[in-house]
Amino acid sequence: MSGIVTLHVPLTPTTRMLIDSEALSRMRPGAVLVQASRGGVVAEGALAARLREGALAGGAVDVYADEPPDAHSPLPTLTGEAAEQVLFTPHIAGVTRQSTARLSRAAWDNVYRVIVDGLPPLNVAAPP
Repeated sequence: MSGIVTLHVPLTPTTRMLIDSEALSRMRPGAVLVQASRGGVVAEGALAARLREGALAGGAVDVYADEPPDAHSPLPTLTGEAAEQVLFTPHIAGVTRQSTARLSRAAWDNVYRVIVDGLPPLNVAAPP
């Protein structure tokens, strides 16, 4: 069993509520869950319950079923020790100085490729 479980999946009919109370109950005591995929993949009420019970050492949540979470959402309303064991980020965990520099460099390289080298652009988004 893993001590840290990270989620990086799209929200599809197969992954909706992938991590529910049953899946959480199979995690080893003291494990940490990192929810970095899409809202709706984790049953937030079940995760909040496991944190309140002390069954998990912690959780990190970057996405929520409802964005932004409302005042009655189970995770942001945690209190006490359970609240201290969860980290919330506003779905910007990938926005770093390094990723911004990399994206800027890739965009400039693509412009240079087209204008100077006369080559077609890379990574062209297809129209919907």
